[in-house]
Amino acid sequence: MAVVVKICTCRHATSRSLCLVDEFGKGTLTEDGIGLLAGAINHFITCDEPPKVFVCTHLMDLLHGCSLTKSEQIKFYTMSILRPEDDSTHIEDIVFLYRYLFVDSAM
Repeated sequence: MAVVVKICTCRHATSRSLCLVDEFGKGTLTEDGIGLLAGAINHFITCDEPPKVFVCTHLMDLLHGCSLTKSEQIKFYTMSILRPEDDSTHIEDIVFLYRYLFVDSAM
């Protein structure tokens, strides 16, 4: 509940604001988390003076569903990694490159 209160404070944001949203919707059912995050993002893009919003999430289904309003204001990025040749998913085998890459989403 405290996280919802924090995201509600962003309703006062203006075009000169920067809102950082980290893992909003985490700790809920996946469908609920996607709905909560999509609702927050949709609110931001429909504002008269939308703030700049940086969202970090593991809810990748958000990219492929129809939860988000189509908008040129939304851009998706991902962090680049280097996987070993055997395509291992073990965290010890993955090299984090600390660079973000544009993702051409389904939107």
